[in-house]
Amino acid sequence: MKVDCASRVRILAGALEIECEGSEEFVSEQVKRAMDRLLDHRETLESMAGPSANGQRSPSGQPEISLTPKSIAAKLAAKSGTDLIMVACAHLSLVQGRDTFSRAEIGAAMKEAAGFYKESFSSNLSNYLSTLLKEDKLREQSKDRYAIEARTRESLKARLI
Repeated sequence: MKVDCASRVRILAGALEIECEGSEEFVSEQVKRAMDRLLDHRETLESMAGPSANGQRSPSGQPEISLTPKSIAAKLAAKSGTDLIMVACAHLSLVQGRDTFSRAEIGAAMKEAAGFYKESFSSNLSNYLSTLLKEDKLREQSKDRYAIEARTRESLKARLI
């Protein structure tokens, strides 16, 4: 009796996501082919992405935007716990230039939005994060580490500039 072992790989690089599942040999070959293609087109992809599409600081070293969490909450008219999580993530990504952030960092940034933050938001943080993951606004990079989905990030950036 032959037992088939399935392998699965998921690669996230900025806005690019590659996911493959199958036999180890199949996955290995597909990842190699994808990486070869990406390397062949690296310059084109970099020019399309622009200098700050992956959450890094702008070429001048300055933040993409310069707003406090409270200012971001006001501009986005944040009312709910999920709204305030997106405010926190926008601050961590667009102001601090972070690609990923921990659950604790999200909670701390939420608390900086005085006047918008409610204590109940912290006790419901898991539910709110789950909702945002299901809505594809956030990605869980690893256990309790999150990133803003690329289209959501660009939409937030456009609303804040």
